[in-house]
Amino acid sequence: MSVEKECVIGLEIHAQPKTGAKLFCDCSADYQKAGGPNENVCPTCTAQPGAKPFAVNERAVRQAVMVALALGCEKISERVVMQLKHYFYPDLPSNYQRTSTPVGERGALCGVGVWEVHLEEDPGRYDLKTGLVDYNRS
Repeated sequence: MSVEKECVIGLEIHAQPKTGAKLFCDCSADYQKAGGPNENVCPTCTAQPGAKPFAVNERAVRQAVMVALALGCEKISERVVMQLKHYFYPDLPSNYQRTSTPVGERGALCGVGVWEVHLEEDPGRYDLKTGLVDYNRS
């Protein structure tokens, strides 16, 4: 008896929305134009004790919805909920990463299926050789 098998390959592709500010604070999101490490940071994005996150960047949510619409997603969420993924690395000082529930589901780009569209908080940039962390993009 032969068993039919199917290969499914998934990719996680990241794109930074052009919002001007980070997802949970007012710091500049343009980490590539920062003059040096840790210049675009504040107590919130470096998870200092007592610092509270701002509400999610509304412009980022709107852009995620526009991406979902452009991909022709069959389901566009009316409510986006941020969830926490816990992991313990020096590039994420809060020890969790905020990721949204799907903004859009079952879309396509050039005939390639797109399972889900999410918003996700970026970690910092961790240099394995030196052990230094740059939180400009976190």
